[in-house]
Amino acid sequence: MSDAKEAAHEIATKIAQGRAYAKELNGPDLESYNAAMNLLWPHRLPLHSVVEEYLAARERLNGESLLSAAKEFARRHRHSDKPVQEVVDELLASKKHDGLSLRYIQSLRGHLKNGFAQAFHTNIGSITASMIEAWLAGLSVGPRARNNIRNSIATLFQYARSHGYLPKDQRTEAEHVARAKDRGGKIEILRPQELDKLLKKANAEATLYLALGAFTGLRSAELIRLEWHDVNFDRGHIIVGKEKSKTATRRLVPIQPNLAQWLAPYRGRTGRVFSSEHSADRTIEFAKSLLKKWPNNALRHSYATYRLAETHDAARVALEMGNSQTMLFTNYRELADEHDAKAWFAIAPKRSKKVVPFAAA
Repeated sequence: MSDAKEAAHEIATKIAQGRAYAKELNGPDLESYNAAMNLLWPHRLPLHSVVEEYLAARERLNGESLLSAAKEFARRHRHSDKPVQEVVDELLASKKHDGLSLRYIQSLRGHLKNGFAQAFHTNIGSITASMIEAWLAGLSVGPRARNNIRNSIATLFQYARSHGYLPKDQRTEAEHVARAKDRGGKIEILRPQELDKLLKKANAEATLYLALGAFTGLRSAELIRLEWHDVNFDRGHIIVGKEKSKTATRRLVPIQPNLAQWLAPYRGRTGRVFSSEHSADRTIEFAKSLLKKWPNNALRHSYATYRLAETHDAARVALEMGNSQTMLFTNYRELADEHDAKAWFAIAPKRSKKVVPFAAA
């Protein structure tokens, strides 16, 4: 009881001393003190703690105005944060509405909805680059797959920024995440006899997909987006429009003489070359069932290899494929010789009266 009285007495003494000090103030000092106390009263903040915080902030700002710093902070954080899962759902719906390929949307869904969003049950604005890096490091995937997932996350964060869920005038946290070092895996290709075996047993859909992929080197997404008006039978080339190309640049791909024979029955067709975006998946499943092994990007890698061996012209083949000349020369040189190339581009259907051969461009 005596301790409580002593503490109360000490508090009362301090209050009395403060009031006594306040009474000693006069003129502008007293007005300033009273004005400060009136401003602080609604916030229930003691004057000395406010002064201490203000001085500490000014010291960190090297003399910069605290108000201007606060305004800049508010400007940078003027956005409507949202849960990761909601932003993922919006992104997927947006990509579907924009008509992007089913395979691309499936890839985004696998990386984001079934992966990233399951790991981060929080608002997107609270996720840092270090958190993303730690999550990526814990995945049991190679460097190329990790970079693909990182790209999907970057796409998500860019979407969030463009829609006001992240600051619009700053780089996103995903952009600060370093790419994994990818030295590239071993390039594997099909042998002419393997492709010939597939084409002899394939149905019409798989035959068309295999022939176009093997003898043009088009990417799977480019093949699925192809329309018959892109196939110029008279001039002997296929137009890959910038809206259908991965690199968003237009290019012409020559129709090789043997490919002309595979395409001849389709002359005069209109509309999409492949009616379903699942054509690629069905063809690959068929190929795996017959060969038991299907190298990654088998058709495109094979075309690049045999075309380079045939022409000895990396610049020309790079233009046809929409690749860099350096990458083409580094990855595909000397994987096959001219004899192999001749056998590859000699694979053709059995002669038919419907075939209308023409020279390649």
